[in-house]
Amino acid sequence: MKPEEVQALYDPAYAQAYDEKFLHSKVDQTRTREFARMLSGHLGSVEEGKAWLDLGCGTGYFLSQFPKHTRAGLDLSPAMLDIARQRNPGTDFTQGSFTEAHPEWENQWDVITCMWYAYGLLDDLAQIKTLLHNLARWCKPGGLVFLHYADPRLIGGAQFPDAIQHPQGIIQIDGILWSFVEAGDKVHVSQLAPTLDWIRRNSRPFFASMEVVQHAPAESALLEQVDPEWAKAVQAEEVVLFRNPL
Repeated sequence: MKPEEVQALYDPAYAQAYDEKFLHSKVDQTRTREFARMLSGHLGSVEEGKAWLDLGCGTGYFLSQFPKHTRAGLDLSPAMLDIARQRNPGTDFTQGSFTEAHPEWENQWDVITCMWYAYGLLDDLAQIKTLLHNLARWCKPGGLVFLHYADPRLIGGAQFPDAIQHPQGIIQIDGILWSFVEAGDKVHVSQLAPTLDWIRRNSRPFFASMEVVQHAPAESALLEQVDPEWAKAVQAEEVVLFRNPL
């Protein structure tokens, strides 16, 4: 999506409703708690003095859960950032894209997060590769990048492979283009989800290691209240952890 499309989508009314609609909903509340738990482990104690940058920080909810840490956020939406600033006084926020260079951030962050499929709003795989390069540049030596893996197969319970054997070679699926059509007039149009294999191949020049971690699945009883058939198909989602070389 173009920056102006993202800003139109995440307008003031949408920003005000965002947390209850997504973070605290029956569908997503388990994941919200899991992310907070995982982040707590990676951030460590305040005394360790780790600096954390949240990309696509939205309303600043996760930043607000760790108020004593050194924190900063970036988002394209002025409306989302208005809420983030109110919720996190004294925290630095930047309006912009994570494909921009931001030389002031080089080697500055112990932990960088990008959650809730934010990178899927980029236009193509070249931009996602630029993001991977930026993540490595902004992260301190030995630092950690926490990337929420966007895969519509896990979200929707669909099944198809990343690679298909062919008599003359391999049909390699590098990414999936998908849209999320909400009730009403909001459409997250043509989001891009690179496969784990693509991420592994294209992150190798930048990071020392890549690990895929599955977080706890949503509570089935809650999902069944929303849609029993979908609840049977949906799978636990994953987080990609990158380590910068020391």
